[in-house]
Amino acid sequence: MTSGSPEQGPLNREGRAFARFSFEDIEVFQIFEGSVSRELDAAFFSNVSAETVETVLQANGFPPGRIPNSYTVTIARIGGSLVMFDAGLGEHGRPKSGQLLANMKAAGLDPSGLSAIVVTHFHPDHIFGLMTANDEQVYPDLPIYVPAAEYDFWTRSDAIPRQRQALAERIRRTLPQWSNIVRYENDAEILPGLTAIASHGHSAGHTSVLLSSGAAQICVTGDVTNIPPFNMHHPQWYLAADDDPQQAASTRERMLDWAASDGVICTGYHWGMPGIGRVVRRAAGYGLEALEMT
Repeated sequence: MTSGSPEQGPLNREGRAFARFSFEDIEVFQIFEGSVSRELDAAFFSNVSAETVETVLQANGFPPGRIPNSYTVTIARIGGSLVMFDAGLGEHGRPKSGQLLANMKAAGLDPSGLSAIVVTHFHPDHIFGLMTANDEQVYPDLPIYVPAAEYDFWTRSDAIPRQRQALAERIRRTLPQWSNIVRYENDAEILPGLTAIASHGHSAGHTSVLLSSGAAQICVTGDVTNIPPFNMHHPQWYLAADDDPQQAASTRERMLDWAASDGVICTGYHWGMPGIGRVVRRAAGYGLEALEMT
């Protein structure tokens, strides 16, 4: 776990700990949780060559042969509640991640002031911040809203992929034992102003959340895409981290088309800082017009 100011990097070029935005009476904080850089692996995408990925990296000014990734947690003040979406890696992070709590403090936010946590899916970088290294709860007094389809898959399914078995075991010994877990259904109102949007594929029950107040709409997309130059610009690229790549690609096309058509402001967990903007159509695929940080 890291403390102190974030380092500048390919997905946080200003080294920002947080960014704040207002949309009518919705206040959104984008909190930088951390970053990681991995060696380019030929298996990172299953239907795209490493050479093609390398070309994209170079075209976007990323270090050659390295896959950049970062984690940006959305926190929103809406309808009198302060809601956090996902929880980062916490104590389980790599050297440059686990910055959520320190960067919340930098933004003037106290975890004790949170009203609820809404989880998009159960991959480690989204839920490990809910638990300590000893599997104890970090937020025992908060309701933690989780997608019912995601919960059922990880706690009951016999079809867990081999590479996800250890994750499933950890989920099964923690979340079902917690009395503050609240399941939510597809298309349901999770809390006032928060509606679940099924966006399955990256994981079995991956769910995005639409925040609405008056004319303002912000969609927390979670992991519908990875970093924009990859599978936002190229929605049919099959990311190895997608549990069902074909469904994920179909979901991506649907979600990006909707966001671009309706002009919905979106946040993305792996979009870097500030990780919020408008999805726009390109000659092929989609792009992100990031909101300007002030």
